Amino acid sequence: MRKKYPDAIAILQDFLGRFPADNHVGPFRGRIAVIRKVAEMPESAVVTNPDSAVKLSELPKLALTDAAKVGKVGGSITVEATFTGVGTIENPVIVQGLGFGLDERAMITVLE
Repeated sequence: MRKKYPDAIAILQDFLGRFPADNHVGPFRGRIAVIRKVAEMPESAVVTNPDSAVKLSELPKLALTDAAKVGKVGGSITVEATFTGVGTIENPVIVQGLGFGLDERAMITVLE
């Protein structure tokens, strides 16, 4: 999936070049910024046999993206990650996502 980030950015930039007055210009620029931020994150390995499962007692609420509002998309995103002994979170992986920019927003929220 990581290899598709440059393609996604190119497609969005091409659209912006062709239709500079479109009402989606702002959201597309925001989407490009999010994709670039996520693309800079280190490659995360998939661990198939974790030592123990941890669940957060309070799950963060994500603000909907404009694309999710237009598409009337909502629900849960499942993220697996490594909780270190020093209280940090490493190697987050989207196990079940929703798309529409929400997966990227979840990754940023997990890493903040």
